[in-house]
Amino acid sequence: MKRFSLLALLISTFTTVATAQQKPLTHDVYDSWKSVGERIISSDGQYIAYTIAEQQGDGIAYLQNESGSRKIQIDRGEKLKFTDDNKFLVASIKPTYKETRDAKIKKKKKEEMPKDTLLVVSLADFKIEKIASVKSYKLPEKSAAYIAYLKEAPEVKKEKASPVKKDSLTLQLDKYAKLVDSIIRKAIDSTKGKIEKEELVEIATK
Repeated sequence: MKRFSLLALLISTFTTVATAQQKPLTHDVYDSWKSVGERIISSDGQYIAYTIAEQQGDGIAYLQNESGSRKIQIDRGEKLKFTDDNKFLVASIKPTYKETRDAKIKKKKKEEMPKDTLLVVSLADFKIEKIASVKSYKLPEKSAAYIAYLKEAPEVKKEKASPVKKDSLTLQLDKYAKLVDSIIRKAIDSTKGKIEKEELVEIATK
């Protein structure tokens, strides 16, 4: 009976400690959860590529050979595809989660949002090439000689119009016009309306 009571006490204590060590499920925990996304294998079975996605944050893509002796990490990689001849892996690299989030908060226009990058990996040596600002891409089904991709429209920067500089003749004419206007005003004030303004203008401009 004593052994049974001691065993029950130990089980109860272990359960209490284990429960106390468990982290409560909150939204922060959900945001940190990761899941396997895309999974592809080359047609010759020699290469594997897959993505690890996060609820909030930047995902990661991995490329490795069958044995796992060679492996590379592609930050924010997605839309993974092997070419028909199994010589290249093609993928899109998304902008960072922070860049996209900040742009949305600032309510930037569609053309001002961060752009994707096209990634091409040579499977022979895992050499990487990148092409910036690519909207989408497509591979031919029965050929590996070409990659078709659509570039984003370039940003058009609006330049501020520089103030128009007046030439010396224009400045001189402006000066005379102001002088004539001043003379007319003084003349009108001195004559107290005895001479019409049109007459003074005619006299001043002769």
